[in-house]
Amino acid sequence: AALVWWWLGGQVWGGRPATCLPSACFCEAVRATGIRQPANTISSFGFLPVAILIVQRLVRRARSASAADRTGGLLNQDPVYSILFAAALIVIGLGSAFYHASFTFVGQAIDVSGMYLLGTFAVLYATSRLRPMGRIPVALSYVALNAVLIALLLSVPALRRYLFALLIIVAIGLEIRARRTGPATAAPRYFVGAIGLVGLGFPIWNLDLSRVACAPFGLLQGHAVWHLLTALAAGSLYLYYESENDPAGG
Repeated sequence: AALVWWWLGGQVWGGRPATCLPSACFCEAVRATGIRQPANTISSFGFLPVAILIVQRLVRRARSASAADRTGGLLNQDPVYSILFAAALIVIGLGSAFYHASFTFVGQAIDVSGMYLLGTFAVLYATSRLRPMGRIPVALSYVALNAVLIALLLSVPALRRYLFALLIIVAIGLEIRARRTGPATAAPRYFVGAIGLVGLGFPIWNLDLSRVACAPFGLLQGHAVWHLLTALAAGSLYLYYESENDPAGG
């Protein structure tokens, strides 16, 4: 992984631009100087309050130290899961902001890497409930899977959206299987809410990317709305995992 990021630094800090340039960087006009896409940059920070709330909930659970808080799903039993989830959101928020502010390849890589961190988390979390895994196997799988994805991101960046979509599809499929077979008992309303928010955001994302609904210099940007909706979806997903504290599923 260190070699991968060393290679990335050599490629990008020398001035390699994002692969969407010059004309496929969503609807918002790309400014010649300064923050290249202000609305898309600012909206990216929407992931950070969600990460902060997750950390606050983790600290509150740790301080309460009651038996009820230590039962239920993996996320309630081991704080590492909450830390990984919040860290992924921080990487997404800061990476996306840097990406839209600079349109450098390094910004693109950090942005997409954060998305991979969250997607692989969802896949491995569902897998761990279907086939229990210890902390070390989960950690090794998490690192290895993301190393492969980052390597593909650097070598074949055009695949980045397809790989992320595949992660989401696999995660949803595994989660549905976990619910049907019994290991997952979390509150379904949060799971449905997360899927619904992403489902609402995707057409907006697509309309913005294809410039069907587009005001290049407007304050309201479809891609910015996508950022906020997916940040809320991530928060709903976390609440879903957290609700497994209740054996009845919330």
